[in-house]
Amino acid sequence: MILITVLFLAAIFAYAGVPNGNGTSEWKLIKIKTGDSPKQYGIKPVFEKSIDNYMEITTSAETEVVANVMKMSSETYSFADTCIRIVYIGTGSRYLIKNIPEGRYYLKVAYGRNFGRSIVDGKENVGFRDYRIFEIVQTIYDFNITRQTLDDGNIAVTIPSYKLGLEILVDGVGNEHPGDGNEPVDHSFISEEVFNKYGSGPKMS
Repeated sequence: MILITVLFLAAIFAYAGVPNGNGTSEWKLIKIKTGDSPKQYGIKPVFEKSIDNYMEITTSAETEVVANVMKMSSETYSFADTCIRIVYIGTGSRYLIKNIPEGRYYLKVAYGRNFGRSIVDGKENVGFRDYRIFEIVQTIYDFNITRQTLDDGNIAVTIPSYKLGLEILVDGVGNEHPGDGNEPVDHSFISEEVFNKYGSGPKMS
């Protein structure tokens, strides 16, 4: 079973460059490609190789994204939720996040350009340098396998997979677009601090 949703996020890009030249920071681009899990975040990816499922994410030509796949620990969003994957996806790309363990998930997404790192007052900061926007995609993706006994006694097994489009639409004046006839996925803007909060999931050793 494949469920398809598309998120059209209407926003004006706001320059959010990291300070430079003042002695407090130095920005360096990180060489990265679609599908990479940036090790700087310190999250160990979690897979369930026995489950042939996926979340397919497509990006627009205007933005790169970092998607955090968050496993829900309760019926509502919580800072205790576990991040099982962090995936970078470049502009105009399509990537399948595969072998997701059973459970209910949502995404935290960072949009931007020029992924890299800076050192500010001795502390490393990782993320996009320009046009940064952060959000929670409030759609719940249920990856639990369902089993149903048919009239003939056989068992029908449904393994869910999903398709999601992530796109920023910009018109120069901040007006919302109709999304080319597609209904938007529920989303909520968040801070970078909230984007970077995770529960007690596995960390890189």
